[in-house]
Order: sequence, then C-alpha cells, then structure tokens
Amino acid sequence: MRHLARLLFALIALMVVATDPPAAEDPIEQAYRRGMAAFERGDYEAAVRWFEQVVARAERELGPDDPRLATDLVNLAEVYRLTGRLEAAERLYRRALALDRRNPRIRPEEIAITLNDLALLYRMQGRHEQAARLYREALQRLERARGRDHPDVARVLANMAQLERARGRLPEALALARRAAAIAEARLPADDPARRAILAGLERIRSELARAHASPPSATDRSGGYVLQLAALGSPESARTAARRLRARFAEALAGLPALAPQPVEVAGKGRLWRVRFGPLADRDEAQRRCAAIRRAGGRCRVMAAGK
Repeated sequence: MRHLARLLFALIALMVVATDPPAAEDPIEQAYRRGMAAFERGDYEAAVRWFEQVVARAERELGPDDPRLATDLVNLAEVYRLTGRLEAAERLYRRALALDRRNPRIRPEEIAITLNDLALLYRMQGRHEQAARLYREALQRLERARGRDHPDVARVLANMAQLERARGRLPEALALARRAAAIAEARLPADDPARRAILAGLERIRSELARAHASPPSATDRSGGYVLQLAALGSPESARTAARRLRARFAEALAGLPALAPQPVEVAGKGRLWRVRFGPLADRDEAQRRCAAIRRAGGRCRVMAAGK
C-alpha cells in the first residue's frame, strides 16, 4: 500500500508541473518515474532494474542509514516479492522497518503499511506466527492514527482474515472478514477494487465454513488434510532447492502453505526420489483449486492425502 500511495502522489505531481518549462531531471527521479511506469504496466522485471538504480543512487547521496531511504527500500522490496525474490524482499522490508522505527517524524500509518507488507511476505512463506504479530501491530497503529473504521483498517483486517483462513481457523477468519466487509461497505465506493476483494474474501470464508459444517471431517482430514506435490527429485538437497524455486514461480497459488520436509518414496525403475510438497490444507476442494491454478500456469501438481 505504501508504494502505491507514494506513486499516486508522484503521478499527480507530474501532472501539475506538466505545463512548466522542461528542466534537467534528477537521475533518481528519472529512474523512479521509469520504475513506476514499468510497475503500472505490470513489467515487474523492468521495475526491479529501475528501483535498484533508485536505491543505489539514494544510498550514495543520503547514506545507508538515512530515514528517507525507507520508501525506496519498500518499493524495491515489493517488486522483489512480486517476482519471487522473497529472501531479498524480506531483507529490504526489515531494513525499511528499522529506519522507520528510528525516524521521529514518521507517520504511524507509514510504519503500519511496511508492517502489513512484511506480514504478507511472511504469510506467503508460511511463517504464520510472525505474520500475525506484524498484522496486529499494523492494525493497532492504523486504528490509533486513522480510526477504527478507516478503509486501510479494513484492508489489514482482510489480510488478517486470510491468514487465519490459511491456518485453518475459519471462525476467527470469519469474524475478521465480517468487520473488514462492514467498513468497506460503509466507506468505499461500490466499484472500488479493494471493496470487491474484501467482500470476495468474506464469501470464500463463508463457503469454506459451510462445507466444513455440511460434511464431518473424514479420516484423512483428521490425520492432517491434504498436501500439494509439485515434483519428486533425486536427493533431499535438490528437493529443497526445487521447493524454493517453485514457491517463487507459483507464489500466489502456494500463498500461506509452508514447504514440507522432503519425503522419500521408492519409484519403480527410478529408485528413491524425494517429494517436493506444500501444505497441509484441511479442505480437499481448496487443494484441488490451488493445484489447478499451478497447472494452468504451466506447472505440475497433484493432491495427496497428508501422511501418504
């Protein structure tokens, strides 16, 4: 959220000064503008290159510990996340957060946005407890700074709901999603994309709860649910490497699912292979939907009962 807000202000500023006589453009501003243009058209690899230039130049001019560097770090971290560079994104988010915390003039909502972004990254990596702590802090800061019914509060609540859904805690997820939806319906226009996403998230949680109540858990559910198998390779090391690569490639479909320890399996004619698996998921339909999304994106995926 933070980088999008800054980008919007930047674009408005460019429109305001468009009638002024042309002047030599600062190299940082030029790289930033080109990075923003690439981001807006969905060319994230190009955005990475431009935002890397922004950070490098800003570090040379301001120094690595200047609080003004935080926004540039967050922008680069976000495109790293979108291109699957999750470890690099985490380092930048944590660095930006440290700069924000040391900045006495930082607005509370700016720290909240960085907290929310880092929590989303942790959720993608299956680091649910760490994500939950960051979401709680982000929520507290936004509620104090903007009030309990601000749209940004709704966005964080919706993210918290999806985290609880990924953890299999559907009643808790429903309570958070309902509160987020109430704020969105009251404060956002009917055609606002954030409002539509929040309401869609609520409906997904309601549907999963309805399915859970309609059919009691099977023996498979009680033993751990379902996992997604994406590959089987010749050694534990290659399986772990593949898991990192596959998570980056299918980040959205695998969001909230940790990579499981490589599991050995004997395959006729091939010997011992090591399965690359993610999960578990309590709901088989959800597992099938995620596998279908991976296959549509060009990957291989099969749903298996956990423990098999």
